[in-house]
Amino acid sequence: MYLSDSDNDGWSSDDELEEDCGISVCSPTAGTSWSSGKLPAVPPPKRWKLKVPYRVQREKDKAVQMEKLKSELQDVDKLLKSAKTKFVGGVNGLQTRCTRAIHAHLDLVVRNGRISADAAECAAEANGFAAAWGGCQLRSWTRQWINEQKLPESMRGRHAKVATLLAIPSIATELRAYLHSNKWSMNPEKLAKFTNNEMITKEADLYLKNVINDEMPNALKRYIESEIFPHIHLKVGHGISLSTAHHWLYHEGFRYMSHKKGLYFDGHDWPDTVEYRQKVFLPAMKEFEHRLV
Repeated sequence: MYLSDSDNDGWSSDDELEEDCGISVCSPTAGTSWSSGKLPAVPPPKRWKLKVPYRVQREKDKAVQMEKLKSELQDVDKLLKSAKTKFVGGVNGLQTRCTRAIHAHLDLVVRNGRISADAAECAAEANGFAAAWGGCQLRSWTRQWINEQKLPESMRGRHAKVATLLAIPSIATELRAYLHSNKWSMNPEKLAKFTNNEMITKEADLYLKNVINDEMPNALKRYIESEIFPHIHLKVGHGISLSTAHHWLYHEGFRYMSHKKGLYFDGHDWPDTVEYRQKVFLPAMKEFEHRLV
């Protein structure tokens, strides 16, 4: 026989306890019906009363934020008007345009009460940027100025993925030595005539254009792929492009420029000039000294 089969499992009911002991058993959930067989519902939590109402605190935060925006607007205005401010790229550069866009954005928000997103789109379009993309960028520039007092700067050439062989001093020196050695020339005799000014002007002009735009970039490309890459244990693959070779040549100062006869030589210390000044000009001015006022 099991205990579960018995009618009385050894526990007395509340009524029996009340009759035997003369005490009343108080239920923790008095007034709650147990007939449904479910636990009683949890009473709702009491409402927490804030020391400062939410709406009042929100208005205070808006006022503080607006005062901060007014202060930042004044700082940007002083920065644009100051003659000591040096923007990257000059007064018409990209950083100057970004600063003017930040000023217009803050001005629309503070003085006109415009929403930040709408004001950013209007200010970006007024300063030559796209409305959607420029407005998004302008909001990030404004946040950067408010939080860090920094103007946006171009990240061109500063990304982690950007690397150049010219940054290695030994390779840069070797490339300069190759370019100055004239080994890249496909026609050394013609190059010698050009160097000695033995070519007519039109022919020399055409030859120089061909050297800068075609001959030197191709020679530099072949030299890097056949000499530099094996030396530093790099696989050639597709090699470098002609545009990269052009860029490196431009970086080293090899560029085509039209010839201008605007040279000036200061010859005040030349012997003939000194002799003329001492023996002719100054004695003549001495004779006319009594007529000078």
